Amino acid sequence: NTINHQVRRKYPVVPIFWIAITPVNSRIKVMDKVFAMNKQIKSICEGTKNMYFIDTENAFLGTDGKPRPELFINDQLHLNREGYVLWSSIIKQELDRQLVK
Repeated sequence: NTINHQVRRKYPVVPIFWIAITPVNSRIKVMDKVFAMNKQIKSICEGTKNMYFIDTENAFLGTDGKPRPELFINDQLHLNREGYVLWSSIIKQELDRQLVK
């Protein structure tokens, strides 16, 4: 929440967008913490004016609930081209939804 306070001090009314932490196979052992953090950030955004949560989590999970390996390069941490296309399209759609009215 410190970042929010720093931004608000200088820019009191600009919208702030938080992008969900992407679930990745290379950090599968801490995914419960990632999901919990995303849930907490989303809750803060929902309760704060001009703050929005961009949920990318579900798009990167397969039907088995695990990160989709085809969206990442070999290290299973960094997105590949297909992953970035998906990620950026979700972000753009949410920015358009909130800012283009």
